[in-house]
Amino acid sequence: MISIILPTLNESENIDDNISTFKYIFENTNYELIFVDDNSTDGTRDIIKKHQRVESNIKLLTRLNRTGLSSAIFDGISVAEYDYICVVDADLQYDLEPLKVAVDEMNDDPNIDIIIFNRTMINNKSATNLSDIRYFITNIASWITKKTIKYDIQDPNTGFFLMKKEIIENNHSKLCLIGYKFLLDVLLSVKGLVVHEVQTDFNERKKGTSKLNVSIFIDFFEMYLDKFTGFLIPGYFVMYVLCGLIGLFFVLLFNILITLFNYNDLWILSFSSLLAIPINFYFNNIITFRHYKIASEKIYSSLFLYFLICSIGVIFQASILNDTVDLNSYEYVLSLLLSGSWNFLMAKNIVWRVR
Repeated sequence: MISIILPTLNESENIDDNISTFKYIFENTNYELIFVDDNSTDGTRDIIKKHQRVESNIKLLTRLNRTGLSSAIFDGISVAEYDYICVVDADLQYDLEPLKVAVDEMNDDPNIDIIIFNRTMINNKSATNLSDIRYFITNIASWITKKTIKYDIQDPNTGFFLMKKEIIENNHSKLCLIGYKFLLDVLLSVKGLVVHEVQTDFNERKKGTSKLNVSIFIDFFEMYLDKFTGFLIPGYFVMYVLCGLIGLFFVLLFNILITLFNYNDLWILSFSSLLAIPINFYFNNIITFRHYKIASEKIYSSLFLYFLICSIGVIFQASILNDTVDLNSYEYVLSLLLSGSWNFLMAKNIVWRVR
């Protein structure tokens, strides 16, 4: 009847309680638990596998080279058996009791597409049990999303919702699957849905640690960029350019210093561009391609591959500029665009292998 998607990252302390809670809620009901684990290092998968040996309704997907809540949810839906999909964070902060009633409501009214579990009175801090910083961030995000989505709902950023699987099956090509707000992605992408809200309590996390970090803000920005440009300006590309500006600053600074000594040579530009490559690699690994971050044991081989790719970009630059460097010329701008586009496409598809 219902497939429950539980994305996990180092949630070993909460696995047993999740399984027992859903067993209690859905006693005598067909359901499955789908854990999508982003390569946890705290034994999360071992605990899930222990339960799998005695319970046939538990599935485990392990993602070794990919992170991000939205893509984890999508991967979980792709193996879901039932027509109803419930998505909920594995930290047990949401009161799960209203889920059974919501399933019954969806059964009684086939027109309902999504039921959102609204964190009780999101504008009331005492009712949501949020930390000061998370309360502030949640309200800012809610204000932005309420201004941009076409649905009159109170908590579009909730991590607990119930939906029909066919919504994703029929509209998956419209989703950008970036970051942590899968529901928001759906609400921005699909029109004409019938959405209901059910209130639920939101409690303090008792076990494990929060995954809230700066990456969430970057994801939020990228998703909106993708949506409002119709994917014409990919978020990955914008972040790659911003990281590239750090390397470009290094190149320009190097050239300014050289110019002070009356050098204005193509070889100097090429040399400074090569020096900037490791800098760009570092920032792209932690910012642009953060959801495909290269593991430490592969960092040097990947840096070498990136260096080779960007060296070809430097050759592009040199072939366009010939023997002189004029930072104000259209040739210099053209050389940056061509070499930058080459570097981005090759880095995205070969070095970080973004899917």
